[in-house]
Amino acid sequence: MLFRCRQPQFLHQRQTHFETIRPGRLENTYPGKPHFYENGSGAGRLPYPYFLGELYSALQQGVVDGAENNPPSFYLSRHYEVCKYYSLDEHTSVPDVLLISTKIWTDLDPDQQTILQEAADKALQLQKELWKKSSNNALKQVQQAGIEIFYPVKTAFTDQVAPLMEEYKKDPRLAGLIQRIQTIE
Repeated sequence: MLFRCRQPQFLHQRQTHFETIRPGRLENTYPGKPHFYENGSGAGRLPYPYFLGELYSALQQGVVDGAENNPPSFYLSRHYEVCKYYSLDEHTSVPDVLLISTKIWTDLDPDQQTILQEAADKALQLQKELWKKSSNNALKQVQQAGIEIFYPVKTAFTDQVAPLMEEYKKDPRLAGLIQRIQTIE
C-alpha cells in the first residue's frame, strides 16, 4: 500500500564528532542483526550491542562513545544531555511500510480498494509533514541546548564500507537491489 524511507539515522557522540571516521565503540540497539554490526565495523567502528532502555546510562558512564538515532528520538530520549555532538551523516535509513494481504485486498470491491489506497496515500503525506516538523523541532531544541551539529563528508563513509558493499553484491538476492538503490538520486 505504501513504502516510505523515513528520515535517515544520524550518529551522536559524547566527546567528538563524525566529521571524519574515527575508531571507537558505537552502540547498536539491534542485537542479532549481522548487517548492523557489519556496517558499523566496516566504517571503522566497534559495534556494541545495547538495548535502547540501557543506552542513556551506557553513554553517561562512557561504556559506549556514541549511538545512532533520528532527531526526534535523539531529543526525546534526552541523549543530547550526554552526547554533545550530532553528525548528520545519513548512514542508514529505515523504511516505513504499510501492507495488506493479497487475500484481503482481492476480497475488497474496487471502490473499497480505492478508498483504502487513497487513505494510505493521505496518511503517507501527513506522516511526511509531521515527521519533517518533528525533526526540525528536535534539531532546533538540541541546538538550543548547545549540541554541535556537523554535516560530514559522506564519501569517507562510503569509501570505508566499500569492501562490505562488494561482499553484499556477491549475493544474487542483494545485487539487483543494491544497484537500484545506488541509481536513485
